[in-house]
Amino acid sequence: MKFISAVILVLCCTSASFASDDYQVEITGGANINFNHINYDDGGTRNDISLSGSASYFLSQAWELGVGVSISNENDGGLVTTSTRLSIGPTFNFLGTPEKSFFVQLRAGIFLYDRPTNNYSSFLYSVGVGHRFEIVSHVTWSPEFIFSGYTRSEGDNNGILDAQTEYQLIPFQISILF
Repeated sequence: MKFISAVILVLCCTSASFASDDYQVEITGGANINFNHINYDDGGTRNDISLSGSASYFLSQAWELGVGVSISNENDGGLVTTSTRLSIGPTFNFLGTPEKSFFVQLRAGIFLYDRPTNNYSSFLYSVGVGHRFEIVSHVTWSPEFIFSGYTRSEGDNNGILDAQTEYQLIPFQISILF
């Protein structure tokens, strides 16, 4: 926790040296609290905590193009699972300047799943909505809600695609704009 506080302090102090409010890059990092409704036979659910990060380039003050990565370690019935999401897509900022705006993010990419009993990869899509709140110049708190989905095909499923959905609330997310 002290390390995270030190990083935030350094970022806040160095952000004062940026001269222009015409941003070119956004770097975001956060911790996700996920509620996953997985289509198990019994309709079960799974909770996990993930770390995520992204980098976006401003095409204009209203549009960004970015890439993101999210890595999760989950404990589901005693089986430890690692999943990785890699995605790319646009972000639209509206109703304010980028550091104080609502945003909608559309992403597509790949979902990689590694579990002791099975491994697979699949197509991933997501839609995120959130708001940036300026903490200090060039540093924002940007909570976000994301709906995502992916399909999977496992060997014991005879190649049949099984659709999955996931809802993520990301309350602890910081963005650096420069």
